[in-house]
Amino acid sequence: MKQKAINEREWADARNWKWYAFYYCENDSRVWVPKRPKWCGWTLNFAKRQSYIWLFFILLLPIIIMILAHFTQ
Repeated sequence: MKQKAINEREWADARNWKWYAFYYCENDSRVWVPKRPKWCGWTLNFAKRQSYIWLFFILLLPIIIMILAHFTQ
């Protein structure tokens, strides 16, 4: 079975979704996956180590902006 088909099958499996919002699947090769429902955007596959790096930088950006805004006043 091709990896794309595996990814889609795993994404569709409700057991890989925690609280309907957090995706955790080691068999899915993607770090970014569509949310359920797909029109809501994208989420991270928390079974992948890279997702935590992405999450760190996503959270770090607003903090840096707030710090810079505070010191430029």
